[in-house]
Formats: sequence, C-alpha cells, structure tokens
Amino acid sequence: MIGIKSIEFYIPDNLYPVRELKEVQELTPEQQNILSLMKLETVSIAEEYDNTELAYEASKKALTAAGITPENVDVVIYLQSRSPKYLMSSEATRLQELIGATNAYSFTVADMGCTNINIALSLARNILTSDENVDNILISCGSKPTGKDRYREAVTVIGDGGMGVVVSRCESNQLLDIKIKTDGRFWDLYKVEYKDKLVDEYKEICTNSRYKFELSIASRNNFKILNSELLGNNFDEVNGVIMQNLSESAFTFNEEALQVNLLESCFQNCRMYGHLGSIDIMLNYKTSLQNGEINKGDKVLIMNNSPVACWSSLLMKV
Repeated sequence: MIGIKSIEFYIPDNLYPVRELKEVQELTPEQQNILSLMKLETVSIAEEYDNTELAYEASKKALTAAGITPENVDVVIYLQSRSPKYLMSSEATRLQELIGATNAYSFTVADMGCTNINIALSLARNILTSDENVDNILISCGSKPTGKDRYREAVTVIGDGGMGVVVSRCESNQLLDIKIKTDGRFWDLYKVEYKDKLVDEYKEICTNSRYKFELSIASRNNFKILNSELLGNNFDEVNGVIMQNLSESAFTFNEEALQVNLLESCFQNCRMYGHLGSIDIMLNYKTSLQNGEINKGDKVLIMNNSPVACWSSLLMKV
C-alpha cells in the first residue's frame, strides 16, 4: 500500500483583502461585478519569501510530522514554480540542499500547472512500487504569482504558500488510483511573455476567448471519462469530492456539470487563501480531515485541472 505519511503547509498569517489589491481597484465596474460573483475574500501574501523558501518551510514541517530526518528522504520531487528565481539553475536541488536531504536524488515536475501535484503523486507511487530501496519521497512546492498581479481576470486570485508531502509505504491516506489526461490544443491558452519584458511587466494573458470556453466544456467531458475509468459504476462508494480552488462560481459550475457536491473545505479555503496552484487539493483534503467531513476508511475523489490543459482524477482512502 502506498500512502501519504504527512501533509503540511506554510501559509503566511498575512491575509490581504482581495478588494484592496491594486489591480482589483483598477477594474471596471463590469469587471468588479464578475469578481463579486467569485466570492474571494482574502489572499495570503509572503513578500519576504521566494517559491523555494516557501517550499522549504513546509517541507521541514512535513518531515517532522512524518517522524523522519532529512537523511531518511530518498527522493525529492519539486513542483516547478510559476516564475523560477534563475534560468538554468535547479530549484529541486536547491530545496534538497536547504533541507539537508544528503542521501536523496531530486528532480522537478514541470509544465502541467496545478496538476503537477497529481503527476508527482503518480510518479512517487510508481517509484515506491518498483524500487524497494526507496522508502520516503518528499513532494514539495511554493506558490506565488508570476508577476506583480495576483488577479487572473474572471478566473481567480493567486496567493502565496508552501507545501510538503511525504509519500511512503503506509496505510494512511492511501493513493488507490490516479488518472491523467492532457490536450495539446490549449498549450498556450494562458501565457506570460518574458524574454523582452521587465519583471514588473510580466502579465498573464488569455490568448483565445473561444478556447477558454471550449476548455470548460472539455473539462466537464474529460472529468466524466476519468471518473468513469476510476470508479466504474461505484460512485456511491465515494464519501467526499474535492477540487482545486479557483472561485465559488467555478465550484458551482463544476458541481452542476459533474453532478457532485464538493466538501465545504473547498469553499472555506478558496474564500480565505485564493488559488494556491498545486497546493489546493492537498490543502482541501487535510482541512476536510480536520473538520471531520471525511474520516478513517472513507474514499475521496479529488479532481484537479490546469489551463495547459491537463486533467487528473485521484482516488484516496483516508
């Protein structure tokens, strides 16, 4: 059995009102109305940390919670930042050095946006299944926006945070199955042009409004396929459903489109922290445990997607 020994986060206490963000105050009245439907109240901000430092703070907590030392980590899987500190350098080995995981090898999972975590969990599961010399795998990341703006128009607001997850052979938080699908039509739907820009000019742009609508339809169709492959006709066995945090309006769309009821932790964390990229689904899972929405022995369906586009459905047993 492959499961998760610990799930820990570093999310700053500095929660900033979304309405007070500079880019939000500059929105037109029509754009402000769209934002109000999203029901995003505050966003976490940690100006003094970069992505890898956020990952490091969360990773320290994860190792302590798992009861292992840095020397017991065999593999470090780092989830690529939206905006790496340097080109050509390695955030994965920087994190390994900061932690002191001297016996590990490290690498980065990249390009799949929010679903990097699902791919990392799938890789960790496969490594532990195939290599008896590996006992503990640390998956970690930091979340910060690419540029100065946190508001992604009509989609979400991006917060700061770090995550550390220790995957091992254990009975807790079992990774029962993971399904993943990608579609290259959307590879540059959202992008940031940077080669001829100053950092303050970095801005996420949507390149095709029609494709943005098509992505929503594709998400509904692909999740139905992935969930069917994952569960067959046994959907009644699922005790809770979780998705990533974009906005309350996105939750409502997905609940109706997929005919599911999402756990309250999703709404709670979305309102409080905004979108934290790959951190979202693990944060919602742990919050659901802490709130008693799911309990030992329950099965949880976790859906995650990104605009590149990648979709993943994960089945876990508490």
